[in-house]
Amino acid sequence: MSSVGLEGFATDFRAMKGGKFVAVDSDPAGAALTLSHHFGGDETPGPFRDDLASGAALKWAADPERRKWLMGARHVYNDHFDVDGFLAAWVVLNPDEALALKDDVLKAAAAGDFDEWTGERAVKFAILGEWVDDPKFSQVAKDALRMRVAGRGDAMYRAVLEELPELLAHPERMEELWRRPYDELRGQLDLFATGRAQVAERGRVHLSLVRAPRLLSTRAVVARAAGDRLVQAAEFDGGFMYRFRYRPYLGYRIVSRPTTPAHDLAELAERLNAAWPTPGETWRPRGWWDRELRLDVARVGRRRLAKTDPADALRVFEETFEALDLRAAPPAR
Repeated sequence: MSSVGLEGFATDFRAMKGGKFVAVDSDPAGAALTLSHHFGGDETPGPFRDDLASGAALKWAADPERRKWLMGARHVYNDHFDVDGFLAAWVVLNPDEALALKDDVLKAAAAGDFDEWTGERAVKFAILGEWVDDPKFSQVAKDALRMRVAGRGDAMYRAVLEELPELLAHPERMEELWRRPYDELRGQLDLFATGRAQVAERGRVHLSLVRAPRLLSTRAVVARAAGDRLVQAAEFDGGFMYRFRYRPYLGYRIVSRPTTPAHDLAELAERLNAAWPTPGETWRPRGWWDRELRLDVARVGRRRLAKTDPADALRVFEETFEALDLRAAPPAR
């Protein structure tokens, strides 16, 4: 039982009728209280708005009149499973305990949703949080699904929430989930330390170009690049593989810091292609929800390698963003 009278986490729609639930990291209609940070939902009360859903939940937890905001809610709800989401749910169910661990919660949530390097322990926790619900790799998930008496979502949330906050302090308890990807991340960061990966910055347009001997994870790029617009140029056999994406925090409603415009990727690709110096190389939106651009080229052997030099690529990106930012700027008074 929650210290504020909530019964627990639920995804069963019958438990949500009449607005008797707190929505975290999601924006369903009719919640008694919403604590989210997503675009497309504006129901989070102004005093609780934060860059992270966990941050919004912590602001609610710190409110002396937090019970008033529940308006009779009985359950906590989220429509998806991720690190910031299950941390926010845990905060709402355990507000006093969560306030004592505020810094740990926020660092772990930012490492999860924003891919930011907020400390070794937080990153390990974020990585294990990405795998803990997968029964192929996680004993917690296997046990939850084998013993469940509720739906899959409820069972998974309850199993993970039972492991908190111990995992925040001791992610080594589930080292099998984070060790391999974490070691790979450290290896990628070492490329920067040894000079085999380098970053060219164009601060005026918040652009970073990372040149490395292979494509790197977003976490590695975010940890070493200053820009909000991230280009990768991975060099193979005299050619390059290119990727572009925005820094992940730009995909959320940010309230604590200035944000860089995230222009539509389809239009960005069209403008880049119009100015691209090498025929036969074409930028296209790819990935989950078209969250990145990739440079498509004709296959040569087993790989598709571009011939455009990173210096030329950097110039085209810089000029393209200058034009797009100028168009998006508010008119002078």
